[in-house]
Amino acid sequence: MDPSHIEVAKVMQNFTICIPSKIRKKLKIKKNDQMIVHLTENGTIELIRTPSNWEDLIGSGKNVFKQFGGGEAFLKAEREAWD
Repeated sequence: MDPSHIEVAKVMQNFTICIPSKIRKKLKIKKNDQMIVHLTENGTIELIRTPSNWEDLIGSGKNVFKQFGGGEAFLKAEREAWD
């Protein structure tokens, strides 16, 4: 982790979090932009800008499912767990 990219954010009233201005400027985040909040398996939080075009996300899960042997293998294992 590059220490020059570390900033402290404070949890405010109603559990809102203010993204530090250095980070906002670098990522060009503007007021009312929507962000995706993702909790990873290791307990970290990823903050991702909501895409302007959701079609840009098509196929983005392909690498995630590789660890399960592909999407079909993942679905099969999930369905078997339901029984």
